[in-house]
Amino acid sequence: KRHRYGLRGLHDVGGAGDAVLGTVPGRDRVPVRVLSLRELCGEAEKSPGRPPRRRGLDEPVKVDAVREAVRAYGAVARVDAVAAPSGVPDQPIGFETIAKGARNRAEAAYAAAKDSRRVLALGIESGLFGVGDDDLYDVCVASAYDGSTHSLGMSCAFKIPPAARSCVLDRGMDLSQAANAAGIAHDDDLGKRDGLIAILTNRRVTRKQYTLQAIQMALAPVEHPEWYPPPQPSSRPRQIEEATSPAVSS
Repeated sequence: KRHRYGLRGLHDVGGAGDAVLGTVPGRDRVPVRVLSLRELCGEAEKSPGRPPRRRGLDEPVKVDAVREAVRAYGAVARVDAVAAPSGVPDQPIGFETIAKGARNRAEAAYAAAKDSRRVLALGIESGLFGVGDDDLYDVCVASAYDGSTHSLGMSCAFKIPPAARSCVLDRGMDLSQAANAAGIAHDDDLGKRDGLIAILTNRRVTRKQYTLQAIQMALAPVEHPEWYPPPQPSSRPRQIEEATSPAVSS
């Protein structure tokens, strides 16, 4: 059965090399290679006759989450990682800003692919958004992009402790810096490991798990295109939240 794009029936396809994860709009039975996107991911780049070249080590948790998500579909897909700017501040604030970062990363990953017909690009961005006048929450947004359509997914969101929140809003820190400055954490690489969410939940939920949630939710519409028809142009203005700052007070 043809699908607009999707990951259905992964256990029935695939094989050596790139796994067949579904179809891309207008391209029936095109193998899709999952291309994860993170900034300076640390994947080894291999060339014939040369040792692997490291591209940096920034957030391996994201790539591990992508690999785990792909394995859950019963296929062995090649997961590449590329360095690309998110186009948003290092500490995104505002939900639309977070989503924009995820979309930008996914599009950059797709553009970096040597054969874009075989790629489903995943962009991952975490950030903060305000609820009411006082509360600040952290969420991860993932975008699955096939070259024409973005499918967004979100993780669970967790409340930022007031002491860390003040460090973010008043002192311009990112969340990892704020958690350390507030005495909640004592790890400069907190954001690259299990994250603040692991501390707050006593490791019941880790950063990898919440990243995996976002990826899985982004892939749900991809797997069920029959329930998610392609978006139609609309004349109604798009309503978005303020992207520059959350609705919180210090």
